[in-house]
Amino acid sequence: MCPRQHPPRGPGACRRGSGLAYRSLRPRPLVRDPDGGGPGRLRGLPGRRGDRHGRRRTRRVVRHRGTPAAGECRVVIRVFARTCGPGPCELSPEESHYLVRVRRARTGAAVEVLDGRGAIFSARVVAARPDRAILEIEGPIDRPAPPWDLDLLVAIPEVAATVEVVQHATALGVRTLRFVETARSHARLPSPARLERVVRSCLRQCGRPTMPTIESVSSLDEAVSRSPLPGFVGVPGARPASPWSGEAATLAVGPEGGWTDEEVARLCAAGFVPVGLGPWILRTPLAVAAGAAAVAAVRGAGPAA
Repeated sequence: MCPRQHPPRGPGACRRGSGLAYRSLRPRPLVRDPDGGGPGRLRGLPGRRGDRHGRRRTRRVVRHRGTPAAGECRVVIRVFARTCGPGPCELSPEESHYLVRVRRARTGAAVEVLDGRGAIFSARVVAARPDRAILEIEGPIDRPAPPWDLDLLVAIPEVAATVEVVQHATALGVRTLRFVETARSHARLPSPARLERVVRSCLRQCGRPTMPTIESVSSLDEAVSRSPLPGFVGVPGARPASPWSGEAATLAVGPEGGWTDEEVARLCAAGFVPVGLGPWILRTPLAVAAGAAAVAAVRGAGPAA
């Protein structure tokens, strides 16, 4: 017998499997949970309201109400539909599942519909079925777009970092995201279907009405030729971004190993300006977010560089 196992004691002892278990004949005390469990949640009791270790089992409950009270935060539910207009709009099975099962929307709930091409509509849920939800479009929502566009040129990172880059680029309003192969980049991208799911999820969260264009380019020179100027390339130790003007700009972010000297020289020869994103080495998703915010902050702040 293992020294850590103890022999059974009393008539309530029982053997389960290869180990020893004991069943106490004394009733366990009913102790209210002091952690705020509320009525009906008891500590240390097995069953639906708590396990035998005292951990409370909680479930996220989303309650959809009508008009929010004063001071209450209104939760906006957004769904994605490529074809929508005045009248009824039927969602795809994937969007219907998200609306009914994930967001727990019911008949009569107010939602916003994004078409991915720049339009936003207000709608009401007419039929809430997990496989076939139907909305009634009430009218368009006027949400002005930013007056300028930003393109991203990113060396292909690992798969998890690529997903984060797409999330940040979508939320920051990037128009075109070009992944390019460099000397220190990774070899492959996630599947287009996965990237589209990531973009849709981010559109629902941020409310952006347009989908970014995602391209994969094998040559740095080809990617540079497609990118508008002015262009900025992230280089550790360089000066911050200088003010610029125009309708579009490009930010080039290298791999986590950094650009090679030859790649930086090619970018500078094409008209890109080195910019610094801080004194430390950043991961690719963080460099994308910091660089896009820095370039946007100095747009129109003074004379163009």
